[in-house]
Amino acid sequence: MVLILLTILISTYPWPIRQFGSAHGVSATLGDARGDSLNPRFHFGIDIPAGVGTKVYSIISDTAKLGGSGSDTYVRVGNYWYVHLENRIPHNTYVLGILDPINTPPDTIGKVLDYPNGDHLHFQIGPSSGPFVNPLSYDGGPIGYSDGGDPVVSSPFDFWRQGSEGQIAEELQSPLLDKVDIRAYCQDN
Repeated sequence: MVLILLTILISTYPWPIRQFGSAHGVSATLGDARGDSLNPRFHFGIDIPAGVGTKVYSIISDTAKLGGSGSDTYVRVGNYWYVHLENRIPHNTYVLGILDPINTPPDTIGKVLDYPNGDHLHFQIGPSSGPFVNPLSYDGGPIGYSDGGDPVVSSPFDFWRQGSEGQIAEELQSPLLDKVDIRAYCQDN
């Protein structure tokens, strides 16, 4: 049993919430479009649905760095980011991670807070300046995660004048000229 668990941990890594060795749901992934036409951005990690107060643990042992404000408060340990936390561990505290070889329980680094758009832990991997890597494929991904289904992209595609949204949205017809926004309905189950 120990050898099997060790083999799994070498090729994957545990989830940052309990049960560490069981698959959890993922409600958003790296690269999802966020923001609006004035402030477009991409999602830098994954969202793991979890109830308010769910304890969060660091994957690795290292010094915890705190940042953010409001509902975007985070704890960063090494290149691992844990976002939307309350009751966070103090800044510059050394934490024992789940993968630490010392035979002690890992330290709680915070708890999932009551997030306006649905309670979850945002988890991302990468240095402060980026680039960020996909947590679902990094080091074999988290234990038990698999995505065997193909994404579905529904047609038709819609073409809009670049940056047009809301009241000033302008759908384009052919011929297409200049820069355009391409929109389609995509889903990955």
